Formats: sequence, structure tokens, C-alpha cells
Amino acid sequence: MIIRFKIYEEMKMYDEPEPEVSLTKPEEGDYVIVTENDHRNAKLNNFLKNNIGQIVKIEKDGELDSVSYYIQFQKVPEDLQYFFEYGSSSFFVITGIKIKNTRIFVKNEILFYSKNREDCEIFLTAKRYNL
Repeated sequence: MIIRFKIYEEMKMYDEPEPEVSLTKPEEGDYVIVTENDHRNAKLNNFLKNNIGQIVKIEKDGELDSVSYYIQFQKVPEDLQYFFEYGSSSFFVITGIKIKNTRIFVKNEILFYSKNREDCEIFLTAKRYNL
């Protein structure tokens, strides 16, 4: 546990620039911590803020100039499964996508992202202890 805090402190201390792509937008395969801005279910929002998801697909809408991130989660509780099943949604039927435990988010709902799962775990630990 102490090692994780030290790593997080070192991450904050050094200002080594990363490639511009990773600073501007998440990519497929990245690990993420998300929140849902307009959802009123506290249990769902708590699950999202405290669990790590992974981007499995990125879809760009040329007309609206928006980007949708398909984020998959592991071990979704039984009582929240409903929020992660879009099989009957017309959007999913049209695109032909049905990925288990996956939900769609936009960029401003992504709190933190990284190519390394460990970085997300450090972020969650630091948030939990108000570091």
C-alpha cells in the first residue's frame, strides 16, 4: 500500500510530457474511471466512480462531431445488470453491437484514463484517501 502512495506522489512530482494523443483523448484499450453526469441512480454512479472499465470501441459521429466510448466493466453486480444491457436498444440493433457489461460514455464523463490498469488503481486509492 505504501508503495502505491509513493508511486502516485512521484507521478504528481514529475512533469514529463506524454505524447499529445494520450493527453487529448482516450484510445481503445485504455483503462478508465468514469461517472455519469445525468443519471439519478446513486448506486450505479458509485459503482462507476469506484471501478475500472476498459474502452472496447470508439465511435465517431461525423454529423454531430461527437465521440462515443464503449466501456466494458468486469464483475457488474446483479442488481445493476439492467443498466449494462442494451441488446434491445435500437442504437445497438442498428450498429450490430452487443458487448456484455458495456455502457456508452462521452469524453466529459471520463474522470481518468491510462494505458496501465495500475495507474487507475493508484488514482482510485488516492481518491479514497483524499490524497
